[in-house]
Amino acid sequence: MFFLDIQLSGMNGISIAKILRVNGYNGNIIFLTAFREYVFQGYEVHALNYLLKPITLDSLKPCMDEVARDLSGNTYVFTVGKKLFRFLIQIFLSSLAIIIM
Repeated sequence: MFFLDIQLSGMNGISIAKILRVNGYNGNIIFLTAFREYVFQGYEVHALNYLLKPITLDSLKPCMDEVARDLSGNTYVFTVGKKLFRFLIQIFLSSLAIIIM
C-alpha cells in the first residue's frame, strides 16, 4: 500500500503512481494532499482514495476500513498516537510499501 502526496520533492505523486502501475503494482494507492485539482488524475492510476488535507480520523477511517475489507491474511496491529486523536490501523505486511524521497 502506498500513501502519496501530490507535491513531493523532485516528482509528483501522480507520476510515481503511474510508474508503479506501469511496473505491475496492483496494490492500493491512496493520495493524501491539499490539491483538489488532481483528483481526476487519481482515477487514471486507479487510486483507492483521494483524501484532502488536513486529514482527520473521520476521513481516514472509512478509507482504512475499505483497505481492511479488501485485504486479508496475517496482520500486524499497532496504535498510532497523534496529538488530536488516537486510532487503530491494521498494516498488512504482505502489501506494505514505503517510498522515502
